[in-house]
Amino acid sequence: PQTPRLLASGIPVAFGSDGAGHGGLDLFREMRAFRCVMNVTHGLSTGNPQIMPAKTLLAMATAGGASVLMREDLGTIREGNLADLIAVDLDQPHLMATGSIVNSLVESAAGSDVKHSIIHGRLVMKDRQLLTIDEEKVLAEAKAALERGDAQWSAELCDLLLDSGNGEAAGLKADALTELGRRQTSANARHYYLACAKQLRGEGEVL
Repeated sequence: PQTPRLLASGIPVAFGSDGAGHGGLDLFREMRAFRCVMNVTHGLSTGNPQIMPAKTLLAMATAGGASVLMREDLGTIREGNLADLIAVDLDQPHLMATGSIVNSLVESAAGSDVKHSIIHGRLVMKDRQLLTIDEEKVLAEAKAALERGDAQWSAELCDLLLDSGNGEAAGLKADALTELGRRQTSANARHYYLACAKQLRGEGEVL
């Protein structure tokens, strides 16, 4: 996409994550993947290694999302905005200070580094424990969905638990993606699903 041109023209650009076909709903990972695409498609041709700096990427993931939704009460921390916040645990080797917290977050953070999550002022995850979801019930429903052949729904249910570090959910989603991959008629689609499944099992490269 012509993202640099869109941004230069003042057009709002944001990130999203679509369904359960990939390794998770992790916007930190999406930022890094997008930056790689921008470096290849725009940075190399223009000789600009900073075609998509960390500050821009983080703004797209926060204020950019609010802009495309046409919401002025989201995307920034200020009085009157909705209290939608996350707390990232920076006290980890891969997130030690580099001189820029923004760079550290974009370069190295993942959804699994989010320690607390607040939605509309309500604490929904504390110390990586989900407070509003019955994890055992969701897992049981995901297993039942896979057993009756609904692999897509099983994978989407598992997505609810992945970022809380639920290892059983990761394994179950890998099984669901493997089944979805087997059903694909396109070789590329089949490879994609199976590669995602391997990644969840820790057997494959990061896509």
